[in-house]
This record gives sequence, C-alpha cells and structure tokens, in this order.
Amino acid sequence: MIDLPLNIHHQLALLLDILNEQAAYKSGTVSEYEQISRLIQSMMSDPALTDNELKSILPALYDYCKQGAVSTSSEEHITAHKSYLNEWMQTIENSIHQMK
Repeated sequence: MIDLPLNIHHQLALLLDILNEQAAYKSGTVSEYEQISRLIQSMMSDPALTDNELKSILPALYDYCKQGAVSTSSEEHITAHKSYLNEWMQTIENSIHQMK
C-alpha cells in the first residue's frame, strides 16, 4: 500500500466535509476533532498554502478542535461555535473555488 499525502485542495475538501457534517448533525467525535487538528497542522506548515484569509482562520479552527475533543457535550460545543463554523466553511469554500 502506498501512502500518498493529500494536497492542499484535498485537505480543504476533507476539512469542509467534516465541518459540514458536524454543523448539520451537531455532533462530532474525538477522532474527527483530532483529524481536523492534524489537517490544520499539515496545512499551516505547507508553503503551498498562500491564501491569507484561509491562513487567518486556521488557529481559531485548531482551538475549536482542541476544545471539542475534550468537551462533555459535542452538541453544545458545536452550537456555541455555529456562527464561526459558518464563517470558516465559507472561507474554505472560497479558497477551494480559487484553486480551480
């Protein structure tokens, strides 16, 4: 089996998919939060990421995931961050469209 790293476009698509699911179902698992954290760490260290607006949201999104992973209520955590989630998802969508 060959382990191919995801490029920025694929990472963003995966990130958007997970966030959309969390927002829609108001549910997130520890493994989802951990996966998002790994994606963000990878993107922040990737020189191919040049979108400054996207770069500016990654630290807050990373904090959201760290808090979510230890939250006692996933639904409350996601509900409390709903407006941020919508903004983050819009920024990610914009970035994906700019890459096409």
